[in-house]
Amino acid sequence: MEEQIIIAIEKFTKAKYCALCGGEIKDGKCTFCKVESPKTPSLEQIIGEQEITFKIYVALLGLKDLDDPFVNRIIPEYRPKFRDYVIAKFLDDNFEDIIYAIDKPNINFLFDSNKFFLGIARSFFLHGASNVSDNAYLKFLSMYIERILMTSNMRDSKGRLPKLDFVSSEEMQKINAGHKVVEKEEGICIVSGNGRPKVIFDREIFIEKKGQPLKENMETIYHEFQHAIQGNYFKNPDRYCVMGLLMAKDYVLSQILPGYQKENYVHSSFEVDAYYSSLHSVIKDLEMLKLYEGQYDETLKTIDSFRLATDRTHRGVQVNLHDLFESLPIQSDALEYYPILSLEYSAPGPYLVRRSKQEIESLRESTKEPKIREVLDYILSTYKKDKEPV
Repeated sequence: MEEQIIIAIEKFTKAKYCALCGGEIKDGKCTFCKVESPKTPSLEQIIGEQEITFKIYVALLGLKDLDDPFVNRIIPEYRPKFRDYVIAKFLDDNFEDIIYAIDKPNINFLFDSNKFFLGIARSFFLHGASNVSDNAYLKFLSMYIERILMTSNMRDSKGRLPKLDFVSSEEMQKINAGHKVVEKEEGICIVSGNGRPKVIFDREIFIEKKGQPLKENMETIYHEFQHAIQGNYFKNPDRYCVMGLLMAKDYVLSQILPGYQKENYVHSSFEVDAYYSSLHSVIKDLEMLKLYEGQYDETLKTIDSFRLATDRTHRGVQVNLHDLFESLPIQSDALEYYPILSLEYSAPGPYLVRRSKQEIESLRESTKEPKIREVLDYILSTYKKDKEPV
């Protein structure tokens, strides 16, 4: 059976594409090298009623190396035409065909097809990927996130897209060397250096859940990617926002107050922002794949309702983030690491000093940038009525 199909496919290839150069044949002549080619029956005529599936096409491509004449015959200029023919004719929502396809090592050029790629994503979001090999599953996640990020604003303060990587548990233990570790917890590490930020996961975290619909794993990836670029909000004036101001204060307090980060982990600004952003990104994916029916709208609204909350806990006592920050001596070098704080504080000496309300108002009047004015408006709202900072 397979031998018959290989012969049929090769005949079809010769019929549609020139055996000399791979160019498309029209009216018996190659459109690329102009050499006349003999007429041969169509694929349907060759096969007759014999079933030909997308899986068989992929099997043939997978069985043969890309250097093999069968694939090499389709020169780069004409591969997209062949690919589009295959996909248009044989790719539907047949999950078995799709998971068979992604496990084949030599079909990367098929991934250029948006329909093929999104067909895999749709299947994984609906069904999970329990029948797909571990390596193929992780390969798809890497390619999927890379493609999604190309059109997103999820970039660090230098405009760089984060990179996704999966490593073994043993490799995870060795990651500190040569990198600045931004965040590290069990199975997850975010590093930065001279290049683009990298989010590294223990591969087992995702392998354990590959049989489940893709939402949960994608939410985990988006969550950590958001952490990787949050520096934007307090380092890059073009991306300044109220959330960035809260993050800067939460980060400083977590560095100078033992136990602060653990006490406030779930409700801290950087975690709430990552929760919101990751769910919002997953919703966009589901909308793109025509799978969204509003099932997470209420959850998103709930998270959004406390994104800018300033209730915190310090040594078991509920406090206000701004009041706690103002009550402590904060070293002036905080402005170097968290520039957004300079909108509210100056550094005339070794410690930060909060600006007067009049200074903030004057700064607001002289600033034309909408994002900065929004932050200054928020800062003004935190001043007690008729009371200047100490």
